[in-house]
Amino acid sequence: MNDKHGTPVFPRDLMASFDGGSYSSEGNFTHINLWEVPDSCDGSGIWYTSEGEPTYFWWGHVQKSTKLYKAKLPDGFYQAFRHGMHSIYADEKLCEKDIYEALKQSNWQGTLTPEETKRMHSAEELDLTCFHDVYKNQDLLMNCTLSEKVLETLWKISLCTEPVVHNGEIGIAQMQKLNFLERLVMTMEYYYENDDLESYCLQLDTMCAEELRRRAKNNTI
Repeated sequence: MNDKHGTPVFPRDLMASFDGGSYSSEGNFTHINLWEVPDSCDGSGIWYTSEGEPTYFWWGHVQKSTKLYKAKLPDGFYQAFRHGMHSIYADEKLCEKDIYEALKQSNWQGTLTPEETKRMHSAEELDLTCFHDVYKNQDLLMNCTLSEKVLETLWKISLCTEPVVHNGEIGIAQMQKLNFLERLVMTMEYYYENDDLESYCLQLDTMCAEELRRRAKNNTI
């Protein structure tokens, strides 16, 4: 199989997917999802936890991504990827001209410093049972990379049920879950930046309480 430029791709190759841009006063930036091709080549992709443990997500589109040659990456870049870094932002125009220079100038060095890793672990140790707990710990949660463990906790306190898999389409079901969590975190970040996260968390907790009452009434808890 080949990447979007026609370059042959093999298991354990590092890929970069461009998931859309954002604008700031400093210019146009694009979000880059970094992932590794699994041995199975089944359409999934590999991320790594801060401890270096592999996790899998759906979908990893090889044909829509760019293969990265590890020898051309900035020093320490691949090591950072293997210890939790998979989401970065880079200059959109520079990505089109020279992907490796764009990666060098991206925010990758600030995504997984020892201090950031410490914050990630601290966030994982929080006892989050409702969104008010998120509000109480907002300065930590809204200023660190949220690990898969924390995202899974947010999923649970949202009272979401696992997406239903239709016709074996596990990837689509997983994508629905990831999209929900992405929207949730982005919305919380918006309210945090506007000093109004408390009201949003109260709104979410109210909705969850209503959902619990509905389930109790229908004996579906």
